[in-house]
Amino acid sequence: MKKLVLSATLLLATCAAFGNVVINYENKDDRGYFMKVKIDGAYKEVKIESGSRAYITIQGGNSSCYFVTSCGEVEVNTGDIITIKDRCITVYKSLQQNY
Repeated sequence: MKKLVLSATLLLATCAAFGNVVINYENKDDRGYFMKVKIDGAYKEVKIESGSRAYITIQGGNSSCYFVTSCGEVEVNTGDIITIKDRCITVYKSLQQNY
């Protein structure tokens, strides 16, 4: 029984250690982009569809990431809503976060 409880605890701790950033975006531009994102010190590219609203999941071990744009780096947390206009990002913070 102790092994079962210990195994379940380790499994839950392992699952909780891997975080993803899930955001809702609205692209107000007429074209789509591949945007560079920094999460856990690594760079990834995400596809932003043209003139649409969608959810996007960025795989990583953290609940926040940085979008690298020509307007600078923008921190985005899980649950945030972002608006993209002229390749620049505006972030609306989620009320779910503990700031």
